[in-house]
Amino acid sequence: MIFIGFRRQIGRIDVRSVVKYTEEKKGRYAEIYLLHTESLHPTVQKLVEKAGFKKIKTTNFKKEIAKLKEKDKVEVFDLNEFGERRFSRDIC
Repeated sequence: MIFIGFRRQIGRIDVRSVVKYTEEKKGRYAEIYLLHTESLHPTVQKLVEKAGFKKIKTTNFKKEIAKLKEKDKVEVFDLNEFGERRFSRDIC
């Protein structure tokens, strides 16, 4: 199975959240992709490489997700509503 996380601009919070989630689901995902439209900050770039994630810079998330669906089953997550970022936006 393939994990796909997408967001316009990937940040450290996003990478940390994906690492934590995929470690909890150990062995479930063969590949982990982060899709983004903005260039990655050098610090984030290093975190992504250290974690072993694959990154795709694109302007069309749907098109890239469709390509990856041809390879294997996928789970797609909007990183705006995922992990630590989701809780930081919680108004409660």
